[in-house]
Amino acid sequence: MAFKIILEGSRTPIYRRIINGLAHSIEKKHYQTIILDSGTESPLEFVRRINELKPDLVIISNLFGLLSAYNPGEQKYVYELLASPIIFLHYDNPLGPINDWDEIERRLNTWVSISGRSTHFCIENTNISDFQKLSIQDARRIFHATEFDLVGNKGKYRYDVSFVGHLLPESIFLDSIDPDSLLDERVLAVYRKRREHLDYRIEDDAMSFADLSAPSMHPVIDWLTAKQLYRARINGTSLFFRGSIISDIADNFEIDVIGGDPSYINDKVSTRKLKHPGVHLHTPEKNHRGTDRIYAESKINVNITSIQFDSAIVNRVLDVAAVGGFLLTDWKEGLKEITSVHEQLSYRTVDELKNKIDYYLTHDAERLEIAAQLHHDVKQKRTYDHAVEVMLGCVAG
Repeated sequence: MAFKIILEGSRTPIYRRIINGLAHSIEKKHYQTIILDSGTESPLEFVRRINELKPDLVIISNLFGLLSAYNPGEQKYVYELLASPIIFLHYDNPLGPINDWDEIERRLNTWVSISGRSTHFCIENTNISDFQKLSIQDARRIFHATEFDLVGNKGKYRYDVSFVGHLLPESIFLDSIDPDSLLDERVLAVYRKRREHLDYRIEDDAMSFADLSAPSMHPVIDWLTAKQLYRARINGTSLFFRGSIISDIADNFEIDVIGGDPSYINDKVSTRKLKHPGVHLHTPEKNHRGTDRIYAESKINVNITSIQFDSAIVNRVLDVAAVGGFLLTDWKEGLKEITSVHEQLSYRTVDELKNKIDYYLTHDAERLEIAAQLHHDVKQKRTYDHAVEVMLGCVAG
């Protein structure tokens, strides 16, 4: 009988894309692969349906999917009711934006209780260390992947400089700062440090805040809970951080932004637009496949990694590379694992970013040569086939 793997479905576009990419690559290995969506089922009905299928493995990638919901009646998270081994894929920090002390502690304790039948895969190195502090040894590295393929543009470009993604005006964040909050005070300070030096590590400040804030009754759980409160707050600044950098770029260059305010995801009209004469806002692509042509038809694609990451390489970098586009991205240590042209395409300050935009807009041959090398490197190392090989290879034993 074929090894059976169930992946929890998702309505969120990015998670749906990840799930489909993984499922397609898992199927190539001749495993029985099932994507299950909850539909109108209750949590208990959904988990009962999964258990009746008797999978050999369940993969959960969405922190806010039904399997990760808390069931007050059972006083358990739904995934605790699964009878099968579980893989948790953490494509953000494991607890994302969760900022409630009790919920953070409850989730951490739950992960400890099921550690004998679960594996955590993280894109950020420091997350693995945190799991190890909980005596959860089965925590491993994974990476973002891409299913995009080369797209030809016949030398024709729609945009000189573009950014695809969500961002908001920085003023919204600055207006939200509580001057009496120790957390807000520290987050604003580190936000400014990262803004000045884009390779500045957030992790050291998160640990320092945890040292100051954690009660002493249950040291490890409380320390990690305090650290998560810090991470959640810094996580929430990413869209404003991007808005600030894009505005800075637009002081010198015209830049086309495809995305902007994420309100459209919930069918809401945007009222928080980035207003700058050099920024040209475009309707976001609801179908991610439409972004491949944007990447291919931009002379320079700008990536600004979410502020909470110190080392992880996000999927935007890989997608641009896969279609053959040229990219400038903030420096992350993980770039060295991916490509030999990591120095040419990275920047550590906004001034360096501006200088490289200016240079590569007028050095076409060099820009195209770097893009070709990046494409080659990513297709050799960062497809979903590679991700599945690493993931299933770790749990096969």
